Amino acid sequence: MTEQQNKFIAEIAPIIGKYAAQYGYGVTSVTIAQACIESGFGNAWSRRNNNYFGIKYGTWVKRSAIASKITVVQARTNEEYRVGQLTSIIDGFCKCPNMDTGVALYYEFLRVNSRYRNLKECKTAAEFANTIKADGYATSSSYVQNLLNCVRACGLEKYDGKRVENTSGSSVRTLRRKDRGEDVKHMQEMLITCGYSCGPAGADGIFGTGTFVALCAFQKASGIAVDGIYGPKSAKALETAYAQCKTRKSVDTIAREVIAGKWGSGRDRIDRLEKAGYDATQIQHRVNELLRR
Repeated sequence: MTEQQNKFIAEIAPIIGKYAAQYGYGVTSVTIAQACIESGFGNAWSRRNNNYFGIKYGTWVKRSAIASKITVVQARTNEEYRVGQLTSIIDGFCKCPNMDTGVALYYEFLRVNSRYRNLKECKTAAEFANTIKADGYATSSSYVQNLLNCVRACGLEKYDGKRVENTSGSSVRTLRRKDRGEDVKHMQEMLITCGYSCGPAGADGIFGTGTFVALCAFQKASGIAVDGIYGPKSAKALETAYAQCKTRKSVDTIAREVIAGKWGSGRDRIDRLEKAGYDATQIQHRVNELLRR
């Protein structure tokens, strides 16, 4: 890492930690990684506009607690609406008066757009990264991998007070029957969310018979060797399935519904989409892409 990169992280990480605690988010390493990637470790444009997360200006700003501090600036950006194909567009981005407001902007964006509420439940970096991507934060097909690579390369896991698992799950503790702990409870919560009952006790943090049966059923359904042991392959598959189970309809699905006329038109459509927690601008971009096919 360069001196500039280290300086940027040292500058923005405490502010992110402050607002994460205020807004109720347990994972901060991924948010720091987002700031590093989205801003190029605090490049000239991001510092001039104090927008470190690539957050676009939209009608959601009016519902923000810091609306009076935010203005709009036009800038060119690349979007990946189709895997591997970048589309260059000019869009309006938020401009803030200082870095503190720029970080508050990120958490206000998550608060106002209800589709991101599930991020408060995330307990690991991989879960947070997969969930925010699935919720529609970014279009890049490599976004999750890029975030986790940044977390590891920059040592950002220390801000979560825990290790950061890689995409193969190799740093996840292997769990077996009779094991106990918060990681067992988290595994149980994910299994239950995905439709696999762990027995009457539910997510109690104890790897008993009910949890063993649930894990075996998940392994069988996922094409993993059925051994009732929660190792790297099972962890990766369950994290992915959990992120998908928690999220609502995809941007693509909503865009197709818009085309079919299910969300009305004009101002009414925008209001309905945003009330439901979707980014109307992002949906419209996808609608345009689908109609150009």
